[in-house]
Amino acid sequence: MKVKKELFTSKTLANGEHPIIIRIYHQKAKIVSTGVSTKPEYWNKEKQVIKCQDKSYKEKNKIINNEFLRINQRIAEFDAIDREYDLELLVSNEEITEISNEETEEETYTTYDNFFDVLAAKIDDYPNEGTKRNYKQLENCLKELYGKTIPIKNINQKWFTDFQTKIAPKGVKQARELIKRFSHTYQWGFENSLFENLKPITYNKKNYSSTIKKRSLNVEGFTFLRNMFKYEMYRTLEERINYTYECTDYVNALNIYLIIVAMGGIAPVDISHLKIKDLVSQEKNSIPLDYNRVTDQEYMNNWYRNNKKLKYYKIEYLRTKTGKLATTYPPTDILEELIKPYLYKKDYTRKNDNDYLLNVFSIDKPLTKVQEYSRISNYFNTLKKNLNSKLKEVKAPCSDFTFYSARHTSLNMMNYKGIDHNLIASNAGHNVETLERSYLTDFEVEKLIEANKKIWE
Repeated sequence: MKVKKELFTSKTLANGEHPIIIRIYHQKAKIVSTGVSTKPEYWNKEKQVIKCQDKSYKEKNKIINNEFLRINQRIAEFDAIDREYDLELLVSNEEITEISNEETEEETYTTYDNFFDVLAAKIDDYPNEGTKRNYKQLENCLKELYGKTIPIKNINQKWFTDFQTKIAPKGVKQARELIKRFSHTYQWGFENSLFENLKPITYNKKNYSSTIKKRSLNVEGFTFLRNMFKYEMYRTLEERINYTYECTDYVNALNIYLIIVAMGGIAPVDISHLKIKDLVSQEKNSIPLDYNRVTDQEYMNNWYRNNKKLKYYKIEYLRTKTGKLATTYPPTDILEELIKPYLYKKDYTRKNDNDYLLNVFSIDKPLTKVQEYSRISNYFNTLKKNLNSKLKEVKAPCSDFTFYSARHTSLNMMNYKGIDHNLIASNAGHNVETLERSYLTDFEVEKLIEANKKIWE
């Protein structure tokens, strides 16, 4: 018997909040409403409590805990009389009494019989169009193999192993993703009471392991791109404004790539949605002022003489991939030159605060989420294709360029310059272990080579 408090994301209330439920696991799942709700950013999943950012968190947590305690007390009552658990009785307020050991035929109820119905619900549950598309790939694969029906009662380890065999020709990477999505959907359907009687399905992850392809540019490649861009800056501002509206122009691709690096490796989908108003210009003193010494004239003279103003942009956005708030602080002198041509419209007048920074979208032409995703995908793929063609033409020391590499490049350049890994991890929104495993390996090799050279100097 497992009992936990959780945010029920499958249901969204009119105020944007999700209900808090008590979920009970014993052979099948049972959901108990607490009558309490909160916003997703206010829910602490690990501690199973509402955060203090919710003004009513104390009252709400008290209600949740009281219901949680009630459920656990009733479980103890079942245990005390050695009675088999009855989830319907457990969640009710009826008295729990001893019963005879006579077997009774228990009625079972299955919400969905077809796995495709569960998968459709899973797809609808995701707000991210990219993730929806990934699960659609699973749907298409299953329909190709099994038609339009997969009875949930037929899903077991034997069936799952057969599924792995059938998709093996697709290659390790694709097979791994399909298996993960199927497993997640199957578990999710049970946890959300879409069907009963979950049967264990497992797979050997070692069979689907592969070497992570490093996407980061090395120092030579990144320096080449910077110099290539500097050469293009001899163009007039009007010429530069014009290329920002052409996804077929390799200079536009080069410019956007450097902007992404300057913004700490922001994802293409996220920078596409940034507006002019999201770039908030700020400044701070390089030397903090000791307010206890403001009457010390010598101290104040030295402070004014040595102090410098650090000018930067504060850019806050919600990561589409995770839904979490991210913040980046690019220096003003770096970012201003990069974004300058993107601050203007086609008629060379300045954009308004509500205009998009990049010219992927137009505020005058609203799109659906699906249309937005397709637009971003086509836009950046075209940019990438044309820049790669140019890089091959000039025999650049960087090939197979991708915009995703900008995130890796940004973090790796910080590492190369000796920035502390904890600070880099904070900037990336990862823990240090994930950062070092997935991002910071390329330049470590270069550092080792340089260290070995020093032995012979």
